[in-house]
Amino acid sequence: MDFDVFLTFSGSPTNTNASALDEIAELLARNFRDHRGDIEFQARFGHLNPARLLRENYLLFLCMGLPKLLIADAIQKDYMVSRYDIYTYPREGGDENYHILKFVFSFEVPRSNAPLFAASPQLLTNYDEAVPRLFRTNVVDVGDILTASPLLNDELMQEIEVLDRLVIAP
Repeated sequence: MDFDVFLTFSGSPTNTNASALDEIAELLARNFRDHRGDIEFQARFGHLNPARLLRENYLLFLCMGLPKLLIADAIQKDYMVSRYDIYTYPREGGDENYHILKFVFSFEVPRSNAPLFAASPQLLTNYDEAVPRLFRTNVVDVGDILTASPLLNDELMQEIEVLDRLVIAP
């Protein structure tokens, strides 16, 4: 059974579990030793240190690290990732600015007439291709798009007002 996952959450460096972030950084670093990905990471960030990326660009670190975890978990459950898109939305609130992150993933079962365990090489190949592709994936900053297109922003705000009235209506 194929399926899609839409994951949305708030990303704020001050409200995040530091030890969990360190674990993600270690998993990314281990990926360079055990699988491909080092060339793409080096090309994009100029180094091979995920902990440094965490310090320098928290948002981008999350955008690379969290999908990596989901891809690895999917492979362990005999699913391949066939698509992922990453979007960010800047937000203001409380004492700090933060981002809303949205991940869109498509997962599928390997297509094979062989028993599922025989598809393992296909799953590993998918993993070895998916992680380097992740490091090349562009993160879409919706805020930049709306700033560059005021008309689109105005239209979106009008739609949100209509939806708010429907939800908040007495």
